[in-house]
Amino acid sequence: RDLRMSRGLGDVYKRQNELNVVLADPYENKVWIGTQRDGLCYFDYETETISRIPATGNYMLSNDITDLSVAADSGLWITHYHFGVDYYDRKTKLFTPYSSKNVKGLEGNNWVSKEDGNGNLYIGHHLRGLSIVSLKDRTAKNYQHDPNNPYSIPDNEVRALCIDKNKNVWVGTNNGLALFNPQSEKFITFKHIEGNENSLLSDQILDIKQMKDGTLWICTNMGCLLYTSPSPRDM
Repeated sequence: RDLRMSRGLGDVYKRQNELNVVLADPYENKVWIGTQRDGLCYFDYETETISRIPATGNYMLSNDITDLSVAADSGLWITHYHFGVDYYDRKTKLFTPYSSKNVKGLEGNNWVSKEDGNGNLYIGHHLRGLSIVSLKDRTAKNYQHDPNNPYSIPDNEVRALCIDKNKNVWVGTNNGLALFNPQSEKFITFKHIEGNENSLLSDQILDIKQMKDGTLWICTNMGCLLYTSPSPRDM
């Protein structure tokens, strides 16, 4: 069913036509919607209505949402381009901010965030590479491209992150796909190879998603590629 025809979403479209991200909730019968300027909304399957949670008072950091992901404890991670990342507790309905104001070493604008289930939040930045936030200590470690290091992140524009079922950390950049090893802190880079139909279609990675059978969809600006994720390995 076309969501634009459902009751309630018309009001969202009147205010803001750009919906940056949607997330099917694995715990509740709803779809979360992150908008460009209108905050967080959710579509309720049972009532076929849209509800909005605006960034007002002590709520979210901003109404500009670039990514949504499920937390390890079933909460939500809400990425904001300008101000940081919010954690939303669905039980208490409260938001907890993670930003440069309360996380040491966390700087820059943000595209995407994913939790690894081991107390770390990975954040992909605009022109500042990848940061890993310790949720316990509220400190961040940043990784940026080093042209003299072949094992550094391939680019500082990070649009996509995926932590797969085997705990592999995939990083999508504007200059290739990288597989990150948290133990060695090395990035193994995969790029488009001219004439090789089994390589990436493009080096500009826009999204990475894992299917139920374990395969990965690597989405680029030239199309998507199906990839079989490896088991954990040393790099």
